[in-house]
Amino acid sequence: MAATERIFVDFVAGVLSETLADDGTTLKGTFLASLPEVADPEFVALTLDPQEVDGAPEVVWVTAHSSASDEATVVRAREGTVAREHVSGTGAVGAATAAAL
Repeated sequence: MAATERIFVDFVAGVLSETLADDGTTLKGTFLASLPEVADPEFVALTLDPQEVDGAPEVVWVTAHSSASDEATVVRAREGTVAREHVSGTGAVGAATAAAL
């Protein structure tokens, strides 16, 4: 089943603790522990590099996350963005996006 049920989160932001390759699907960072449990068909939208420090921002959808975990499974290049590498220390934020499901 595809991710179709968006979960909105408030004040989730931090930095990646490991580099996310352009084809990677596991996001790591202590800020992720603030996310709720996420399971199919739910998702949480996050924006990587929202301040365009290393390039254009990328929207990813968290499609699997266990409560209090610092890891999450993501679907890349959502909402018209392009997947690219994000180095350790890249900012991430759970903010409003113009989701087009």
